[in-house]
Amino acid sequence: MSTVGYEKLIAAQYDNEAKPVYYFSLKLQITNESGNLNKVLQILSKYNTNIQHIAFLDTKSDSSLGHITLELTNPSKVSFILKELAKFPSVVSVKEKKFI
Repeated sequence: MSTVGYEKLIAAQYDNEAKPVYYFSLKLQITNESGNLNKVLQILSKYNTNIQHIAFLDTKSDSSLGHITLELTNPSKVSFILKELAKFPSVVSVKEKKFI
């Protein structure tokens, strides 16, 4: 039987610690066409984010206003998500974005 070294014990201890959680709020305007909300949700799932809250309001025009709160363990994912959303300007526009 072999013994476990000090370095491995310390590494195992840090691996088991709870990771900090960050909350990010997005307010979006999405055009009312079939599949557009799905495009947004696919981007969010691509980066393994948890959706803590989601709500949409029909504006009685050609778009809907949405509010999504994301739960992240890595805050740097936000920049990648925003870049992906910017690739679809005819589908979605970001109205407000902030960490909460």
